[in-house]
Amino acid sequence: MSLYEALKAFPNWAKLTESTWAIVSGFNCVEIRDYLMKFIDPNDRIIVIQSGQHAAWNRIIANNQWAIDNLVL
Repeated sequence: MSLYEALKAFPNWAKLTESTWAIVSGFNCVEIRDYLMKFIDPNDRIIVIQSGQHAAWNRIIANNQWAIDNLVL
């Protein structure tokens, strides 16, 4: 499975920019990081950040309504 396939395996996800993804999950940051580490190359980097209170954006790839519904409380 590729990293993109692993990200898309979460029930609720969106690609925000070329290299930034958002997922909505009941898992914590460490659990998500550890799961995704299985799908990245040794020289790649990953950061998992808990979000959900405030967000602002411009020209994201994802559907704007998805971002409103999932990134802002």
